[in-house]
Amino acid sequence: MKQPTTELVYKFFPAREPGAQAPALILLHGRGTDENDLTGLIAHFDKRFDIYSIRAPYEFEYGGWTWFLLNEDGSYGRAEFDKSLGLLLDFVKQLDNADTYVLGFSMGSMMALAAGLTHPELFKGLVAQSGLVPEQADHLTMQWDGLSDCRFCITHGVYDPVLTIDHARRAKELFAKSNAPVFYKEYPMGHEISPECLDDVAQWLTDCIEHR
Repeated sequence: MKQPTTELVYKFFPAREPGAQAPALILLHGRGTDENDLTGLIAHFDKRFDIYSIRAPYEFEYGGWTWFLLNEDGSYGRAEFDKSLGLLLDFVKQLDNADTYVLGFSMGSMMALAAGLTHPELFKGLVAQSGLVPEQADHLTMQWDGLSDCRFCITHGVYDPVLTIDHARRAKELFAKSNAPVFYKEYPMGHEISPECLDDVAQWLTDCIEHR
């Protein structure tokens, strides 16, 4: 299989149960970690996925990597945000898999949503875990009326101290006005992925490829 040509660092895990039309699953980590952070989840996901775990392109000052700069007033570093989004979209466009899904955690879920809401035609499904819709990136054109062919899964912890549950509920409110198929669920957890949440996400992904 041809691998994408990109400046992004990533790890590739071929399908453990390969088939002629393997779907791709892209993992996007949160701020301050790297491409190894979410790979422990792979064993829980459907064996038919080709999985790519991508490292964010910018070094984080406190260790690890970040997708963009987050300013004290809550605004985003636009140049870094746009570059990360462009690199991610270019990566997806180079894949020769039948369908593409993305799973992001925290800041990674913000990137996943930015990609899926601006270019839904590139994806069959997106998982946003413990994140938020990047509304402050107001230069983006989000296709709220063009999401009928892209499924979304939004999960969040009620006790999340990093990105509060209000962010997830705001996302639910925004998606309710769209034509997107959405799975939304809150969990009794913090800024994390609990076993219950992981089971739900894994089942949701399997359901997606079963009914594609």
